[in-house]
Amino acid sequence: MNSVIFAEGSKLTSIEYYVFNACTSLTSITIPNSVTEFGDDILVDCNNIQILNAPAQIFNQVTEETQIQFSNKLTEVHITDGELDENGFNYINRSKKSLHTIDIAGTTNTAINDLAFYDCYKLENLMLPGNLETIGFKAFADCVQLKAIKFPSTLKAIQDLSFANCTKIDIMQVDAIIPPTITSTSFDKVSREIEFIVPEEARNAYAEDEYWKEFIQEDLVNVENVFENINI
Repeated sequence: MNSVIFAEGSKLTSIEYYVFNACTSLTSITIPNSVTEFGDDILVDCNNIQILNAPAQIFNQVTEETQIQFSNKLTEVHITDGELDENGFNYINRSKKSLHTIDIAGTTNTAINDLAFYDCYKLENLMLPGNLETIGFKAFADCVQLKAIKFPSTLKAIQDLSFANCTKIDIMQVDAIIPPTITSTSFDKVSREIEFIVPEEARNAYAEDEYWKEFIQEDLVNVENVFENINI
């Protein structure tokens, strides 16, 4: 058995302890959004899991006692429902040595915590919640492999050093009509000559903003949904 996917519309609410214990051939698992309780050690010694799809509550409830061990080969995390809390962010970040995809678009988070994904140095693909308003201090700092990012129209603020040292970013799309508040260090060390996409009607607002204007080029792109053509 190398993958586990529960039936669509599953009403499963709990997973008993040791259910997947020592499933060493398991590489992918999808836990349905209906699950709200789980027993101890459900993924212990599942050392080859690469892809994990699960609702936020699975991560939020993890403690040292429950011992959900994340494989050191985990490359993709897709949060399919709910709101991640500080504990949930911390446990995802424990796999920073291997993660190249973090998909939290399915969550209801309006804020990403300080240091949430700090130093996820293999992270290449990032999908953010559609109702996100704030990105915290150093939330993605030192994600040195991150190349593209799309911010939702609801974004209001990006704190100090949120994307510091993300030196490979070469395309950024901001869908907010009102430019989100940023600081002089929000994108520290990020090139100002990247492809920068904003709504056409907001171009002047970004060009007049104290810090966003640094990204404005003569050939500023005003193409909607450009990310639909980018494989991330």
